[in-house]
Amino acid sequence: MSHSHRPTTKQKHKPFKSGHASSRTLKDISKGKIQQEKAGGCVQKVHTKKDRKNLAKQIQQNKKNALKAQAGFFGDGRNKASRVCAIISLSTSMNPKFFVNGLQEFLEEPVSETANANVHIKNFKQRLQFVVPQSSSLLHILDAASIADTVIFLISAGEPLIDNTHARETLRALQSQGIPSHFSVIPDLKYDPDSMIERTEKRCLELRKMWEADLAQFFPVHHATSLYVMDSTTEITSMLRTLCTTIPDSPTWRSSRTYMLPSARDFDADGNFVVEGIVRGGSLSPDRTVHIPALGDFQIARITSAPVGIEEEDELATPSEKHDSLSPVYDDLDMDAPDPDDLIAEEQMRRGVRLDDHYYLDDGEEEVPVVKKVPRGTSEYQATWITDENALNSDEDPDVSDDESMDGNASDDERMTMGGGGAPSTYAPTQFEETHQDLSEEEEARQLADYRAQVKEDKEFPDEVDFDPSTTARERFRKYRGLRDFHQSEWDPEETEPNTPGWYRQILKFANYKATRNRIFKAKGPVAMGSRVRIYIKDVPRSILEREAGETIVWMNRELEQSRAVNHFTFQLEPGMEPIKSKADMMIQVGHRRFMAQPIFSQAINRTRNGLVRYERFAQPGRISFATIAGPAIIESGVPVLFFRPSPSSEISASRAGTGTETAVQLVGTGSFAGINHARLSIKRILLSATPFKIHKRLVTARYMFHSREDVNFFKAVQLTSKYGRTGYIKEPLGTHGYMKTTWDKQLQGVDTILMPLYKRIYPREARYYRS
Repeated sequence: MSHSHRPTTKQKHKPFKSGHASSRTLKDISKGKIQQEKAGGCVQKVHTKKDRKNLAKQIQQNKKNALKAQAGFFGDGRNKASRVCAIISLSTSMNPKFFVNGLQEFLEEPVSETANANVHIKNFKQRLQFVVPQSSSLLHILDAASIADTVIFLISAGEPLIDNTHARETLRALQSQGIPSHFSVIPDLKYDPDSMIERTEKRCLELRKMWEADLAQFFPVHHATSLYVMDSTTEITSMLRTLCTTIPDSPTWRSSRTYMLPSARDFDADGNFVVEGIVRGGSLSPDRTVHIPALGDFQIARITSAPVGIEEEDELATPSEKHDSLSPVYDDLDMDAPDPDDLIAEEQMRRGVRLDDHYYLDDGEEEVPVVKKVPRGTSEYQATWITDENALNSDEDPDVSDDESMDGNASDDERMTMGGGGAPSTYAPTQFEETHQDLSEEEEARQLADYRAQVKEDKEFPDEVDFDPSTTARERFRKYRGLRDFHQSEWDPEETEPNTPGWYRQILKFANYKATRNRIFKAKGPVAMGSRVRIYIKDVPRSILEREAGETIVWMNRELEQSRAVNHFTFQLEPGMEPIKSKADMMIQVGHRRFMAQPIFSQAINRTRNGLVRYERFAQPGRISFATIAGPAIIESGVPVLFFRPSPSSEISASRAGTGTETAVQLVGTGSFAGINHARLSIKRILLSATPFKIHKRLVTARYMFHSREDVNFFKAVQLTSKYGRTGYIKEPLGTHGYMKTTWDKQLQGVDTILMPLYKRIYPREARYYRS
């Protein structure tokens, strides 16, 4: 045994033995803790390596089957679908029809001169359908790209993208909408079309790389093989092989939407519009309505089969008793509530400003309860519940003026002395205003200066307003109320206010929008995708035959999409755009539908504790906002949204100044659909400001907020704030000229500003379909 020297500098203390703790010690340690029960449910089985390999093999096989089914959708069979190719010219010198004619020597049959040519490629056993939209119309280009399987861009080697405004606007709009499989073609790479001089090989390579770099700004997945030269026979053959053999990609929003590009169209003896073609995107149901761009929604009379070469047709489906109606159908409920004008009677106005959910009362007065409109016979307990997919039906109040029925606040906004002296713009329900009156240069400069001053003031002093001293504040701000805490105070979304539009009581209300949307997505129609059918559509105007065949597109609406709802979108201005004011006239494209609307902007917050979000007077550059409209319900998930305004006449290029009656539009903003929520309230805040006159510790005499003693007493209950973070209340009025004594939590500084926040609900304005 070896000797071990014990060190003298180390000493090991006796450890504490905690194994025999007393019951009192254990209770102190576990004080306040609750014993959690183990979660129930079956124990997940651990898969073996063999099971994991088998699962991966099944997933791989399912993907192969899906690709095989998608590839089998196209073909040269009698009832197979053609591959739709949209040819879009990005240069003013390129004519898409000349490009199609240039393919004649590589095709087995001649190409029709119409804008909807259909050709057969025997070598690849496929059929191609060329759709040529009007180059002068951005909306026609977007429509063609929305139904195309492949998009072909025609570009000119001598027109760089940086110098072509038309091309940049088109590519940006297509990028925002979502584009299917695409590639580009340069017909004039080897020869200059102006001088007809052959370019050197080095110059051709430089031009090709330049265009590849330019297109990569909009479509990063772009690669060298996606750009073909028309002068090369090898590349044209390769291009046709790409068109016929690859499985095209589809935008996400279109993959679950049923649509048809008719191959034949006409009217029958009963006046029904008959379209014949392949059902694409999903199954078709006769109970749903169909949407034709720029015309609106229509009902289906019946659906029959249309096999090629057989004249007899079998009836596949007819509408059932539960078919969708064009006019939204709501529960026929009588409303037990007074007229909205009764809510602002003098007896109620005398009681003082409204604070949260009740009116401020003087001593000895009784409180007047807030009146809600409920169906006849509804108990107080039932009224507290929100019904799913239910809207209240009542006639619009004829006594409310047009201005009040839109949002109830336009007149107030015009009276606010925040700048801007121009006349208010008119709102056309179905198209942009076509008449225009030129102003003098002085008046145009004055209005532009007022507008920019208003935008600047909104950024520097948001929400601060002044009013005419000759007008009483209690009358001027009668629609506003005070809130103790904007983030905590409750605001009943079902409440009927003096400025509530009559049609707003008929909106669709969802208890759970996502669950309803998922249920609608899973619904299947009796006519399967890929079927060749004839659809008989009711009440379509005969003027539709004046359109090109490629411009007639039939989309199927989903259930509830003919009802009115409160739709929310994210909104972001395009680079270089000036701020846009709320309620400005816009054209909004959501998927396959376009609306004429005046959206209101609010904070980009989807959910809050009490459902209140701040209203924004302007959509500022570099900031994401929410745009809200009341219009046809949108049953979608993450669909892209495009915002257009009429192009200024000075900015319309020669290529866009075509001969049609359609107004040229300009893309001003993009976003996505954020859902339907009637309980998300846009609240407008105003700040009445005062200046300290005398300061004695925490007592402050303030002035210039009001101009009469009655106004001070009316707004006495509203909490005051200051720019330096102090809070206070009005104690009493002083004199007859609006002076008031206030008390604060801490002493105010002489340079501080006293503010009174007041709030009002802004209702969205009603949107309608765009019709050209």
